Amino acid sequence: SFPKKEFKKTAGYFDFDPNKIGIEEWVKLGFTEKQAQVIENYKAKGGKFYRPEDLMRIYVMTEEHYSKLQPYVKIDKEVLPKRNYKRY
Repeated sequence: SFPKKEFKKTAGYFDFDPNKIGIEEWVKLGFTEKQAQVIENYKAKGGKFYRPEDLMRIYVMTEEHYSKLQPYVKIDKEVLPKRNYKRY
């Protein structure tokens, strides 16, 4: 017989940019693969995270999970929208 897989994973927190990580990293942060796929689908459809609190837009993100992740969210400034000032 095969050994049973351990499904309950303990989250290991690390600094991350939610715009740049993938499913494997989301799982390491305590999400299930299905939840991680929801986040990746949001990004694939053009969704971006500009501020840490933008993670709360994802319906799989609970307030409790967000409060644990929030200190580790480091968003690259290049993702921030550029301001276009028109010159006349």
